[in-house]
Amino acid sequence: MSTAGESGERLAHALIQVVEAARWEAKIKSVRELAARADMTHTSLNARMSGQVVFNARDIGALAHAFDMSPVELIVRAKRVAEESERAANVSSISDADLAALPSAAEPQRRDDGTSE
Repeated sequence: MSTAGESGERLAHALIQVVEAARWEAKIKSVRELAARADMTHTSLNARMSGQVVFNARDIGALAHAFDMSPVELIVRAKRVAEESERAANVSSISDADLAALPSAAEPQRRDDGTSE
């Protein structure tokens, strides 16, 4: 479980990935071209794509328009990416000791009566 701030950071980072993927899907060759289609300056879009500045609602709306999709679709895609990132972070936080304590699939499980399954 993460804090609200961590969730927000994860979503902001995921939005960068989603915008980049959508740019490739739309066959937009450069960030500069995307900025022009979204009626943004390339410097402001670069600042957002590098994570220096967080996307705001106007940015998301303009980018969605450039991609010919709903702004909600961009957010939904970013939410999926963020959730996957959180799951991966939770898995990677499992210690080696915790993993070692798990039963091996190769070892037969012992029942309470001492017999194997």
